[in-house]
Amino acid sequence: MTLFGSIEPGRAGEDIKIQAKDCGLDDFRVVSGAITKEGGEWSTFYFGAHINTVLRAVWRDAASEELAIRRRATIVIRKRSAKLYEVAVYGRPFWRKRALIQRFERRLGTWQPLKTVVLTDSERYGALGMFTVALPKGTRIRAVFPRSEAGPCYLTGTSNTLTA
Repeated sequence: MTLFGSIEPGRAGEDIKIQAKDCGLDDFRVVSGAITKEGGEWSTFYFGAHINTVLRAVWRDAASEELAIRRRATIVIRKRSAKLYEVAVYGRPFWRKRALIQRFERRLGTWQPLKTVVLTDSERYGALGMFTVALPKGTRIRAVFPRSEAGPCYLTGTSNTLTA
């Protein structure tokens, strides 16, 4: 994402520091920077928010208003065999958290609960869970990682859709 702003007075060559405070941490840290152009304008690219984060720009001792960046938990569903599926949730370790499996009910036009999967296999950047289900051909399913499981550091995440 591109961050931009300006300072008063509009001098060129001033150092702007971009600071971030990730969810669960108490302090800001410098993550990027920019140098002002003529008129005091600056811009920089920032791509580091992988978790709910608060950003601010600092010039000398003055900090800008804080900007909250909200991230969704990344969740993927994969078919492993005829009846075996895998759900992976990436981000922080989510061991023993629950993902909801939903099926699309064409008649109602809505997603309906199908199963709950406990994420038991921990990975460095997330967790995995396996489940079995027999589905009629053409059934669409997805996985949802709700905010109640993602905690304060992620928003609800919704996976890709699979068709049986």
